[in-house]
Amino acid sequence: MLTNLNVEGDVRNIKAGDILVITRKIEKEIKLLVEVKEIVNGNEILLSRKNNDYFNFDMYVSGESWVWRVWNVGRIQLTSITNTMYEFPRS
Repeated sequence: MLTNLNVEGDVRNIKAGDILVITRKIEKEIKLLVEVKEIVNGNEILLSRKNNDYFNFDMYVSGESWVWRVWNVGRIQLTSITNTMYEFPRS
């Protein structure tokens, strides 16, 4: 499942443990691969508890967020069979 969460997207389609691909408004050519830690206050997508990294879904939909585009890959597990990374980085 690869869901583009555009303005018709719904925050209810995102769940803790899902993997998101995010492009920022600056450096759109760089893609961030992040795991959703938690949904807070119904619309804040927490990406890192340690650094309090998150984005507000309502602000994303209205174009006010640092996030330019986001895709929900769903729950996946990266393994040495599918990639060369030793371990998927978790924050």
